[in-house]
Amino acid sequence: ATPRARRLALEKGIDLSTIKGSGPGGLILEEDVLREIERREKYTTTGIRVKEVIPLSPMREVIAKRMVESLQTMAQVTLMTKAVADGLVDIRDEILKERGLRVTYTHLLVKIVATLLRKHPLLNATLEGDKIKVLEEINIGIAVAIDHGLIVPVIKSADKKSLEEIAKEADELVRRAREGALTPDEVSG
Repeated sequence: ATPRARRLALEKGIDLSTIKGSGPGGLILEEDVLREIERREKYTTTGIRVKEVIPLSPMREVIAKRMVESLQTMAQVTLMTKAVADGLVDIRDEILKERGLRVTYTHLLVKIVATLLRKHPLLNATLEGDKIKVLEEINIGIAVAIDHGLIVPVIKSADKKSLEEIAKEADELVRRAREGALTPDEVSG
């Protein structure tokens, strides 16, 4: 790598061994490092396209550090509550009666959450380093109990799918999960 490329990579915390050089004999140039920086801004570490990057304010940075510290040092508590879901039950019954579509509450919740995430994109974000990355894709994971634990297949672009598409895909993912036939792509993102 050229000295400028090494300096920039060091400054930005980039491992030069992950960059393919475009210079003579594969020499890593400053432009190669700049391209990698731009690529990292457009995608998360898991390869999901980023819609917006928001730098952490000093206050948010302290809050993020304290939350991680709390997760690592304190006992975790799960709070359970009851909710009246008569409306959800009515919607499910109506869909079955009117369209003959067998949907579960999970199918309905995937559709509802995906729709709400499109309306509230800051809830569909990840923290990477000192940046909040608002994700372009709205992917919803569904937990599936299997013999030796739990696996979470992912319904990709759930906000762009109809309830029927979500139901069919979720049922297929659950079937494949229980058969041990999921691909790595089906449990990522």
